[in-house]
Amino acid sequence: MVFPSDYWQTVMPHELAAWGAHEKHYWSQYSADGRVRHCMCHAPVPVDETGRRTIRLFGGRKTMVREDNGGLCEPETCREYQQRQCNLTGRFLFFIPGIRSISAFELHTNSFYAMNAAIQKFETVGFLRGGRISGFLDRQRTPFYLTKRLMEVAHIDEQGRAVRVPQWIIDLEAPVDVTALLRDNEDTETALVQAQRATQVLQGSPAAASAESLQADAADMQATTVADATSAEEPPLRDGRPSFEQLMARVQAYGIVPERYQAYADRRWGRGWKINPNGRAQAWNELERYGNDPQGYLDKIESEMQLASRGRTA
Repeated sequence: MVFPSDYWQTVMPHELAAWGAHEKHYWSQYSADGRVRHCMCHAPVPVDETGRRTIRLFGGRKTMVREDNGGLCEPETCREYQQRQCNLTGRFLFFIPGIRSISAFELHTNSFYAMNAAIQKFETVGFLRGGRISGFLDRQRTPFYLTKRLMEVAHIDEQGRAVRVPQWIIDLEAPVDVTALLRDNEDTETALVQAQRATQVLQGSPAAASAESLQADAADMQATTVADATSAEEPPLRDGRPSFEQLMARVQAYGIVPERYQAYADRRWGRGWKINPNGRAQAWNELERYGNDPQGYLDKIESEMQLASRGRTA
């Protein structure tokens, strides 16, 4: 099986939800960084100025943060959860190689242990692959596998005692050679270095430099645009490996709030992107593509974060 997105929140959506007879009353929703759970509910249906007729809503009922618990989803202090009215549900969304379909397969689960273990494996694979969990795992077209494993899980009984009981738990497996993933990253970094050196050769080797070329370079420097001047102020990259500080300096030069960018980058390349040279290179290349359109890049970030937020609500 392969996953269609690099965001584990998208390929494994889950929530704590309290259902009534006909609809959800309350449900959890993750923040943009995927770490904080908020408690959500439906907003009151608005009425017209007479107070007698409801206003027709476009796009369905609106949602809002639940006010009576501060808007945070904390099961230990939640009345509905303690009364077993609110429960965890989730599902895996994936494609199976060889089966022709544009509709993803779904596998539902309500096991905290299965989903928590899957999140850890998603983040590990994303760290090793420069933020990617989508597609095949390596050049040998190795996919993920879902199996079931009989495990002993602990829970607290009605008397407050910790007991262990056997359960069949869904287990996400990534049967891949970790060193192969690391070599793939090394190959990518080498290609970046070679591409940079090839560009320097095509632009002229130091041995071929002459007085005329130096004069031409000086003329070109005087004719640079404001965008080029901004780029020239940035410290040069070393062997195709931008540092995190260089990346954030360019993000701020684009007028993007650093915290917002990091939340976007964590979703796009995985939370390990900032300490992975390949992940930072991908982030830098994307910034390069929008060098002449910073506002367009900001619009892209906001659009993807809003789309992710709606995906968690659905």
